[in-house]
Amino acid sequence: MVEHVIAGGVHGILALGSNGEFYGLDHEQQERAVTITIDQVNGRVPVYMGIGAITTKECVKLARLGESLNAQAITILPRCS
Repeated sequence: MVEHVIAGGVHGILALGSNGEFYGLDHEQQERAVTITIDQVNGRVPVYMGIGAITTKECVKLARLGESLNAQAITILPRCS
């Protein structure tokens, strides 16, 4: 998928965006998904990490994970009630 969208001319890739089933992945699976995406992209375009946790504590934890994995940015899916 990464190769396909880069060949199509994208300017960045959002791993764990809000249109997938990111919410069904545990922390280790999310880390693996972002790691694989960043490795495959290999610096050709920026990689953004989507965060959709429902607590501030978990959002901060995942944001720090994104930073440690060298994601270029994060996006946060706000929870509205």
